[in-house]
Amino acid sequence: ISACLVGSEMCIRDSINALVTRRGQATIADVLTEFPATQGLASVVGLIKLGVRHGQRADGSELVRWTSATGKKRQARVNRCVFTECVPETYHSRIFGGSHG
Repeated sequence: ISACLVGSEMCIRDSINALVTRRGQATIADVLTEFPATQGLASVVGLIKLGVRHGQRADGSELVRWTSATGKKRQARVNRCVFTECVPETYHSRIFGGSHG
């Protein structure tokens, strides 16, 4: 994970993939617990976007937590999404200036 660009979608993808490889599946909250949001809300939004595109919507919601750029603790309730497969390396989101591959 340290070789990725901190806070970039590549780093977020690598974090998801590390947990899926190790555990077989991961939720957005799991990823944020294991790999704290380095870019605050932007990291959370990136995870949600990847979850919508590459995860499976699960029943219910979950509480996600992160620290803002100013150091304030934040939390939000998001739809539960489970990653059961690694996010492809060829995927680049428009939110980060790339195209879908």
